[in-house]
Amino acid sequence: IGYALEFEAVETRCHEAEQNLAREQALSVALGEALPDLIWVKDPEGIFLACNPAFERLYGAIEDAILGRTDHDFVPTDLADSFREHDRRAMAAGQPMVNEEWVTFAADGRRALLETIKTPMAGEGGRLVGVLGIGRNITNLRETELALQESQRRWQLALDTVHAGLAPGSDAAIVGRVRVRLHRYRRAGGEPGHPDSEGSRDRRGRAPEPLARYSY
Repeated sequence: IGYALEFEAVETRCHEAEQNLAREQALSVALGEALPDLIWVKDPEGIFLACNPAFERLYGAIEDAILGRTDHDFVPTDLADSFREHDRRAMAAGQPMVNEEWVTFAADGRRALLETIKTPMAGEGGRLVGVLGIGRNITNLRETELALQESQRRWQLALDTVHAGLAPGSDAAIVGRVRVRLHRYRRAGGEPGHPDSEGSRDRRGRAPEPLARYSY
């Protein structure tokens, strides 16, 4: 009886472990399907082992049609070679590597800029088993950054133009000083057309200084 009870207890623990594993796997699948980011796993040779629906839209194929194949089966050679090179860099570094990649989604033809993080995956004893890739669409973010940079450039150009116009030797600065001197001359009682005219006096009875004496 004792052996039977012990066997039953072991069997129960195994069943619970299987259920926990199944729940974890289901949760992982649900998260992968819900995330808008592209997620995929390749073995060290670049063969796909898993991917989520977002990645399926990139290659325009379901997961079952992607698994067991490589990037060269879906994209032009130069782009596939680039993907593979970034895989190798991550594996060689032994740590996550970040890069940006322009891609075209086969599902709808839209272009997108992806920020991609590729992380080497290790198994028992530290043995390399593959590369986990996560790609996030940063197209809108980059467009916003470029628009902000362009706005700042235009504002700086406008400020530089204003500053250049107010420089001491600029035409705008000279005209401004002439207007100030002319205003002062008129207040002193002079006639702008006749800076040395006689008979014109200020309130104290003094003749205004000739306009030509004002420096610009």
